[in-house]
Amino acid sequence: MIGVMSANRRGFLRQVAAGGLATGACSCRPGGMLEMNRHGVMCSAIHQATTPVENRESARQQWAKELALWRVALTWGFVFDVDDLVAALDSSPRRRVEGATP
Repeated sequence: MIGVMSANRRGFLRQVAAGGLATGACSCRPGGMLEMNRHGVMCSAIHQATTPVENRESARQQWAKELALWRVALTWGFVFDVDDLVAALDSSPRRRVEGATP
């Protein structure tokens, strides 16, 4: 799982999960959505960057993934479409992070 965190002066506000199992690993592992939510962090996922655990009956339509992402949106935050997220990040003002390379 790749976690992208956003922060303000008071601390972390949001975790966006990508590259993990929408049905379990992103939500229940240490540092996952369940734990971060307990610390007041809003947790979201990127629809195209999560993988499901499917069975033969659900694989073609990815029902388990859609159900898991619905649960993420209902319980912890939002489910972002990757194109919308990239467009929002491209249009946001850039801030220089001390010690970061350009």
